[in-house]
Amino acid sequence: MPQAFVQLSTHTEILLIQKIFCNLQELIIMNCVRTEVSVVPLKSLNQLKKLIVNNCIISDISNLSTLINIEEFRIKFNCNLNISVMQFWTNLKKLTISCIDAKNISVLRNLIYLEELNCSNNDNIDITPLQYLENLKILIVETCQLISITQFRTLINLQQLYLAFNRVCDISPLELLTKLQYLKVYDNCITDFSPVQQHSNYQLYDIRNQKIPTAKELIISKKIQIVDGINLQHININRIVKQINLNFSLAVKETNLLIKQQYYNLIAFTSKIIQLFQSLNSIHYE
Repeated sequence: MPQAFVQLSTHTEILLIQKIFCNLQELIIMNCVRTEVSVVPLKSLNQLKKLIVNNCIISDISNLSTLINIEEFRIKFNCNLNISVMQFWTNLKKLTISCIDAKNISVLRNLIYLEELNCSNNDNIDITPLQYLENLKILIVETCQLISITQFRTLINLQQLYLAFNRVCDISPLELLTKLQYLKVYDNCITDFSPVQQHSNYQLYDIRNQKIPTAKELIISKKIQIVDGINLQHININRIVKQINLNFSLAVKETNLLIKQQYYNLIAFTSKIIQLFQSLNSIHYE
């Protein structure tokens, strides 16, 4: 069956969707920021598998319970969004609910097929329901004010975990997650990485801004030398500098303030990488 794809940017276009694309499988709604968008017209799109909402004002998605075939849903920057409708989306495999001021996500516990979840930038979110999502492979919970991650003990299929900008001190719950390959934990309170050092599957340890007791704890594998989360063998300073210059040019031209700020944040981050590399490029560990 041919794949149908539509990208919308006005409320009028959304109203026309149900009449024109009844078999639509993929839909992106973006940059509807002047007035609040109603997603009611989408409820008839029962063949929809992928729905992405970016930079829009949407406060109610309760009418979308009919989207029972949806496999991927992404929404960002919608405060106080009620996500209870997701209890009907049992086929979901990929979900992003970032920056929606979510605290109670109990509705997610029944999404047993979920493989990727991004619920970052939701302060004081209750992550208890995540312990039931045993098929999760990628989990992003950055900037959520997390203190404990004991609920992650059961996520035995987890391959990538993004925990940056939280208040986690103890990562012992990750000890049994033998499939974990990527761990991003900078800007936390972790001092003991021994619970996860025994695993041989790690491709990268991202532990910038952490207090590391000994140099040995920076070496996860003899095949890959990693210092503060940076693979010294694959750093190309010239390429990074060119990217910074490009991002600066794009930021100057960008009229959307949110996107402009994202460019500036990226510039600041890449500049820190250069500074870090310059301070570490003469260090060698055996």
